[in-house]
Parts: sequence; structure tokens; C-alpha cells
Amino acid sequence: MMTGFAQLMKRDQWLTDSNRPVVRALVFSQVMALVFWAMALWVRGLGVLVWYDQAAFFLPSVSAFTNPYQFGGFVHIPWVVVLLAPFSLLPLELATLLQSCLLFGLITLVIFKFGGDMRAVVLTLTSFVAMDAIIEMNVDWGVIIGLLVPVQYSLPFLLIKPQLALGYYFGVPPRRWLPTILVGAVVVALSFLIWGFWFQKIAAAVPTVSIERSFNIAPLHLLPWPVSIAIGVVLAYLAYKRQDPAIGIIAWFFFTPYIAFYALLLLFGIIAVRLQKLALIIHICTWIVYGGVVVLSLLNRG
Repeated sequence: MMTGFAQLMKRDQWLTDSNRPVVRALVFSQVMALVFWAMALWVRGLGVLVWYDQAAFFLPSVSAFTNPYQFGGFVHIPWVVVLLAPFSLLPLELATLLQSCLLFGLITLVIFKFGGDMRAVVLTLTSFVAMDAIIEMNVDWGVIIGLLVPVQYSLPFLLIKPQLALGYYFGVPPRRWLPTILVGAVVVALSFLIWGFWFQKIAAAVPTVSIERSFNIAPLHLLPWPVSIAIGVVLAYLAYKRQDPAIGIIAWFFFTPYIAFYALLLLFGIIAVRLQKLALIIHICTWIVYGGVVVLSLLNRG
């Protein structure tokens, strides 16, 4: 029987065999990116804080290439500035528009790579999570790149936000772990030559970042930790036995100590591929609950 990982690699044939469904999905993804970006731009005009991370430290950090940690709030691995460099040359509105299109395009490709279809794409990109991801506009798209490149080159991308997808490796055959680790180690070693011992800089910066506990929706934060860890262990074991990276990504959700709502887009996309009915329920409930709160807030502002 073909393993989950082997099936995943075989699914890469969608890149060459029949591109029509993927192209349609990509076109849809760009339309939705534009729609949600326009909504974000509109609420920004109302005085709502939008794209704060981009304006406060992501884009400015490129100007301080060798020391991005001088900007409060920058607590990421330093090579993020390389990915952000092209966007730093643009006005904030255009930079966020292009990153919105990139985020939605990449998540669409990941959905198809993991065996999803147009329905999974529609569920994911019309969700409240997707809208919130555009309003916040973090660097999650950098992590998603790591799920599309060959496994051995994925670690530098997945380390951009370790809380999102390191569980991917639970479903990767062990023989691929060593090359992956070696490539990651080389990138880290080179980064020390450019940015110095940046681990210390991140450790010093983290306490200065104010994170509301209510924003943390990680199961490890909301559930008794033995329960969350136990669920994660079971799912990680299933991912390993079935060599299924998708289950591994879901498993990692139960190990991570912190994750914000807007960062759930990748996880929701994976759920939409594997558990479409559950994704539909989440889709409807989040729009009713969170969407209702947003509408009431906007009405009260008026």
C-alpha cells in the first residue's frame, strides 16, 4: 500500500498533468485576496488598526538588514528580512496587497498538494480566518513556501514561524530527516555570520512584546496540558505510521504553546482537505460569532 507521503509526492503531478482545476482555484484565490484586502483597506480608513506588524517592524526591518531586532516586535529568525526585501520598496498598501495575493495563492497550492479540491479552496479562502489573516498580514506565507519546496529545503521556511507547521516532519520518512536538518543547519550557520548570535537577540526581544492571553488559542493554553499533549502524541504517531504530513501539521497544533487566530489559515486549509464537513461547521460558526462581533463593533463606531 502506498504511504501517505508517497501519495503526497505523487500528487505533485497536478503541477504538470492537468492544471485546469489549479488555475481556476488560483484565479479564485486572487479574487478573494483582492476582496479581503479591499475590506482591510476600508476598515483602515475608519481608524481600525490594520497591518500593524507590517508597518511597525516587518517592512522597516529591511532598512536595518544586519540588525532587524532594533525594531520592537521583531522576534523572528533574521532571514525573514530577505523575503520581505522586495515588499519594503513599495507603499504599505501595495506591499500588503501583493503579500495577500501571495498568501492566498500559496495556500491554494498547498491545498491541492495535500489532495484538496476547489471546494476546499473555497471553504478556506471565504472563511473568517482568511479575512483575519489579510487584516493582520503576518509572514505566514513564508512558512507555506516550505510546504511546496522539496522536503530537504523546507526547514529554513518552516522556522520562520515554528508554531505553524513543524509537525510536517512527523509524516516525512525518517530517511529524509538528516538532509533536511543539514540544510537547515547550514542556513543557521550562515545566518550567524550575517546577523550574529541572533538567538540571544530574540530571547531579549520576546519579553518586550505584549501579547494578550485572550489572543492565544493554542490548545496547550486552553486545555490542561496533559490533554493537549496526549492528543498531539496520538496524532503525531498516526502521521508517522501513515507517513502523512497533513496529520502531522494538525498534531503540531496541540504541541505549540502559542498561536493567534489569524495564523490558523494553514491549519484550516488542511482540515478543509481532510475533514470538509468539520471545516464547513467551523466556517459557519466563526462567521456567526466573530463576524457578528465585527459588524456590531462597526455599527457602534457609526
